[in-house]
Amino acid sequence: MLLSVHQQIIDLLKRDTNLMDKISGVYEYVPENPTYPFVVVTGGNSIPLQTTTSRGETATLIIEAYSSKSYEELKNVWVEVEKLLMNQVITFTDYGEVMCSFMKSTIAYDRAKLYKVSMQMNLDI
Repeated sequence: MLLSVHQQIIDLLKRDTNLMDKISGVYEYVPENPTYPFVVVTGGNSIPLQTTTSRGETATLIIEAYSSKSYEELKNVWVEVEKLLMNQVITFTDYGEVMCSFMKSTIAYDRAKLYKVSMQMNLDI
């Protein structure tokens, strides 16, 4: 289940022309010698979710964006990612409509002069 959801999130991001106009690509891992900016859908886990009336899973994914230029460039990319994912209902093949909920995000700048934002999101499937 997690792999299917992971791939469908990548596909959803790749289909959005506003986002793709701002980045070089959407990847499953940070590529070697990348062209900046780009987005990565990485990691994740899945935990069984059971209530008295339903069964399912909570999938947690990590979405990251990278820029080598500036926070402004990173912000422009991240606005598009948030529009697509944060608190949105997304239809998944085999799972139907799922609400994406935001858990936490971090922004960082490292010694390699890379700007990075990371968001952890949950999907109750």
